[in-house]
Amino acid sequence: MMASLSHNRTRVGLLAAAFASGVLVAGVLVLSGVRAHDEGNLTPSGPRQLTDIFDPNKPLMLSGEETTLSDVSTRAGFAIYTPQDAADSSPEVSYSADTSEVALQYDTDLVLLLTPWPIAAEVDAAAPYEAQAKEMGVGYTAKITEHPAWVLPSAGETEGDGSVSVVHLMIDGIDVTLYGTMPVDDLVKLAESVQ
Repeated sequence: MMASLSHNRTRVGLLAAAFASGVLVAGVLVLSGVRAHDEGNLTPSGPRQLTDIFDPNKPLMLSGEETTLSDVSTRAGFAIYTPQDAADSSPEVSYSADTSEVALQYDTDLVLLLTPWPIAAEVDAAAPYEAQAKEMGVGYTAKITEHPAWVLPSAGETEGDGSVSVVHLMIDGIDVTLYGTMPVDDLVKLAESVQ
């Protein structure tokens, strides 16, 4: 059985935005703690459209609470990696004590989810990304600033539908996932500036 990037949680997303172990369901995303809805019913880890994470009219994390960038590292207990090249240097910040996840929303086109990965020291961090890319047949693996990465271009890269690109980046045991409503090359450039 393949190692899970998100511990025992399942994240389900668009085929082009598939990013962890689990079942693919077209257009639906299960992401613990982060904004979710199912036919209007809000749930901490319920299904929702991937593009809903960019809606500034909804709380960023249902099971989390809004905080500040300067406070979240202390609360989370791990380093908070941010893109140095993001146009907005004051993101909306949410922290979920339930899931130990941190979410950062920059404007309406970039969301980062930082998830501690406790077994990172026990395995080659690139191996799970490579296994998932191969198993799902989506995206490609690479090194971004010497860190293992899994890059998932949006379906819009080829179909013109404006969907979301995803880059997973493993830095010191933290899965830094960048979601962007932008071309994948632009998202990779932002991932290169994460520190």
